[in-house]
Amino acid sequence: MSSTYIFQKATYQREDPILKNETVETARQLIIARIAKLKILNGTEIPHNERRGAEHNYLKLSLPVWLETESNSEKRTSFINKHPRYPILVSKYGIADIPSAKLKVEMVSNVMTVEFVCPDDPRQSRGIKRKLLKDVEVQKMIGLVQKSVNEAGPKILSIF
Repeated sequence: MSSTYIFQKATYQREDPILKNETVETARQLIIARIAKLKILNGTEIPHNERRGAEHNYLKLSLPVWLETESNSEKRTSFINKHPRYPILVSKYGIADIPSAKLKVEMVSNVMTVEFVCPDDPRQSRGIKRKLLKDVEVQKMIGLVQKSVNEAGPKILSIF
């Protein structure tokens, strides 16, 4: 049996200690991504789109560790020894095209609620609330207040 044949056809066993903590689907994808010449896994041919998806998922899964090793050549060498195909896949697909699954993006609101209070106006029993951008100019805010209250700016007692 030639070594080429061994890498073209493989059988995955659930008791494999390297992949024991992975789901069957994830284990399949990792095997496909890590063995370039593998054509058949567990008796099933590997289509091109499955290989491409497996390689992208493998890149996403290991991206945080890959980025951590950027500034440390010793750690990078250790990573490449454990994942020899990773740099090849980075060359093939590019690092900028790998969306990281671990990155957390928090949305920060640029809007604040402002309440305008004019206690001298008997028609206004409570303040007027408006949502404004945090970087609104004072002149624009005064214009908004004048339109909202239909009075001159000096009668406004306080802005919270």
